[in-house]
Amino acid sequence: SDLIKKCFVFLETDYIINYEKYGLRGGIEYNINRYSIRAGFDNSMLTTGFGVNIDKFYIDYAFQVGLNEISFSRENQVNNSHKISIGYNF
Repeated sequence: SDLIKKCFVFLETDYIINYEKYGLRGGIEYNINRYSIRAGFDNSMLTTGFGVNIDKFYIDYAFQVGLNEISFSRENQVNNSHKISIGYNF
């Protein structure tokens, strides 16, 4: 179906030798024309974001929040993170 062609799902794991820790990440991306909508998790962080592709340029925005810290109080916003990337595909 057309929905499946526009949807990307991933799951990955890694092992950090120095810290002897495993990591787990996963998410889903849905593409509508040149726009992308994303949601997922990165260990104990919930992630959301979106992206725009214009010709060979792209702009991505992501927001991360700790799963144990989902709250509207200022004290719990310390680990929240906004990320923006701008790039060019050669």
